[in-house]
Amino acid sequence: MQIDEAVMIITGAGSGIGAATARAANTAGAHLVLAGRRQDRIAAVADELRAARPDRSVLAIPTDVTDRSGLGTLVERTLDVHGRIDVLINNAGQGFYSSVAVADFDLYRRILEVNLVAPLAAMQAVLPSMRAGGGGVIINVSSGASLGVYPTTGAYASTKAALNQLSAVARAELAPEGITVSLIHPYLTESEFDQALLGGDPILAPPEAPQHSAEYVASSLIDLIRSGDEVTVLLPMQVGAQNDGATELSRAL
Repeated sequence: MQIDEAVMIITGAGSGIGAATARAANTAGAHLVLAGRRQDRIAAVADELRAARPDRSVLAIPTDVTDRSGLGTLVERTLDVHGRIDVLINNAGQGFYSSVAVADFDLYRRILEVNLVAPLAAMQAVLPSMRAGGGGVIINVSSGASLGVYPTTGAYASTKAALNQLSAVARAELAPEGITVSLIHPYLTESEFDQALLGGDPILAPPEAPQHSAEYVASSLIDLIRSGDEVTVLLPMQVGAQNDGATELSRAL
């Protein structure tokens, strides 16, 4: 899909990958709808983007993606202004690190809601508009942690692994209707992700583990919108090799 003039909803747009993607899409000429729980953050990003591209629309709509009525309002307000939705980027997510033996059930349910149920609900919310318009693009942001076996990531990685399967099935089901569902697996990214953990300690990366900038991931997301490829994996090649479930580099995930 061409991004210029496309109407794009980005969840988790107040910081990190979401905000960086909004900036990249704004530069490319999209009309943006920024969704996030922190009204001050998405409003600040929206102001920045309007100043950069006053010829493009930027809406900032406070949204809790785990609230289906809130997602409904997000879609309704987008359609009120633009009449269509071309792209959905399901970027909002949250982490929780713990060994399987002691993982807290309530925290696990909470990240299931954010990382898996919310993307499904958001996809369902935009589908009527995309179908009416003859197509669209949905990108679900997963994690490199779902592609291997890394101690303490079991709860988090399992939610993302389920998102991988959900995305693959949705891609097969929706392709005949002109709706492309794609998946991206970021690696270690400079963001506020670790500061927003629901539980557990941030996983410290060894010095040799590269960290991607949010801008690098955003650029890959923009490429994925344009290409319609099924999956983009941003992990360095050496991370794929596993010795007894974890090397020092692999543990950085």
